[in-house]
Amino acid sequence: MIDQSKALSMAKNYIKNIRKFNTDSRDLQVATDLTIEKSYGWIFIFQNKKWVETRFDLDLTLGFPYLVVMKDSEEIFELPSNRGFNVSLAEFETKHLL
Repeated sequence: MIDQSKALSMAKNYIKNIRKFNTDSRDLQVATDLTIEKSYGWIFIFQNKKWVETRFDLDLTLGFPYLVVMKDSEEIFELPSNRGFNVSLAEFETKHLL
C-alpha cells in the first residue's frame, strides 16, 4: 500500500514519460490542489504548466486524461476527459467494482 506522496511521485513520473500527446512532456504538471482522494487511491489532474499557474481558461489544453493511482496495487489508469469527469469516473468505478 502506498501513500499520497508516493502516488504523486508515480503520477509525475508517468506524465514525464508520456509520448502520445503532441506536447513536450516537460510542459505538463500535476495540479496538486485538484487531487481527489478516494478509498482506493488518488485521482490526479495534469495540464500544461501555464494553465496550472494561471487557471485561465484560454491557457487550457483539452484532451488530457485524469490519472488514477491505486493505493493497493500501485497501478495507474487513465480516465478519458472527452465524456466529462463524472461519467468517466463512474464508468471506471463500475468496471473495477469500486
